[in-house]
Amino acid sequence: MQNLELIEQKTLNYLRLSVNPVVPVEALLAHLREDGLLVDVSMPELLGFLSKHDLFRVFDIPRLENGEVHGRPAVVLDTRIPSSRDMLAYLFGELEKLEGALQEALRSARADGNLERMREVNELLDRLETIREQIKAQAISGK
Repeated sequence: MQNLELIEQKTLNYLRLSVNPVVPVEALLAHLREDGLLVDVSMPELLGFLSKHDLFRVFDIPRLENGEVHGRPAVVLDTRIPSSRDMLAYLFGELEKLEGALQEALRSARADGNLERMREVNELLDRLETIREQIKAQAISGK
């Protein structure tokens, strides 16, 4: 990997100044490549670096991609980790966005009379509700 100190410094600065403490790793990677000094840094290299670093926490946040719910890596500066309550609010906000996109996809599929697509979207909505319930259960149990 390229200059680890430069990556660390640019990452620290970016995460300290970010309005939202939770930053998608893809946004951080774009920032690192912006000035041309770190253009060869790959996503796997960056994730490996961040995951092993004491100042950063990496985790997945839900995202809708090609009609399916996937996790996308995000990073937060250790000193800016949101409270449990703030993190739950953030996760539920992301789930609401996903649900809105899926509801729109369902309306579109209905308008087109696409029964297969309607079935797929309804399955995703069911999965989304399962994820929501799992997060609620973990929050209640304190895990």
